[in-house]
Amino acid sequence: MYLEGIDMNLGNLYPKVDYPVSRNVPSLCQLLTWENVTSPLFNYFKKSLGYFLVMEIYNNTNKDGQRSFVMESVNFKTEQVNDTNFHSDIYTLLQKGVGEFEVNLESVTLASGQIKQ
Repeated sequence: MYLEGIDMNLGNLYPKVDYPVSRNVPSLCQLLTWENVTSPLFNYFKKSLGYFLVMEIYNNTNKDGQRSFVMESVNFKTEQVNDTNFHSDIYTLLQKGVGEFEVNLESVTLASGQIKQ
């Protein structure tokens, strides 16, 4: 509604707050918890990042724009990605005529495969 230019008075939705707020207000910090564990989604992110980079390069090399394609014979070479050193350089190589690709992190090959239309 805001994007359509309708001016809404949101102050009517919330109760009026009398300032200063009294000292008897309970703290919210007891309601918040923090679990410092590694998310399992990060493991999927490492593999999907390689797919995404290959897809972006393939679509950028086509003059027709985005086309459908199939990734075949995808081999994940290693899982030696250091999670703490995520600012490493990721290189994606795509051979135009053959359709073979590689995803490298620094000097380590993470994945390789072939693209077919």
